[in-house]
Amino acid sequence: MPHDVAWLLITAGVVGLVTPGVLGLPFLAMGGLVLWPGSSTRLERWLNGQPPRLLKGSMKQIGRFLDDLERRYPPSAR
Repeated sequence: MPHDVAWLLITAGVVGLVTPGVLGLPFLAMGGLVLWPGSSTRLERWLNGQPPRLLKGSMKQIGRFLDDLERRYPPSAR
């Protein structure tokens, strides 16, 4: 992601902190992550590589939930 987008996110975050009702912290965090040295290569390596254990466990739990739904409410044969 270009650095111009990061500075735009940081500007939106500062405006959000000053303006009542608008949350600025998520914009500041996203802008900081984009400007962090080597963050894009680390993120790309993580996306292409093996996902962390927490993600695997979450997907397993979602699969169990979907299997249970299919068992309780089988699709109707038309």
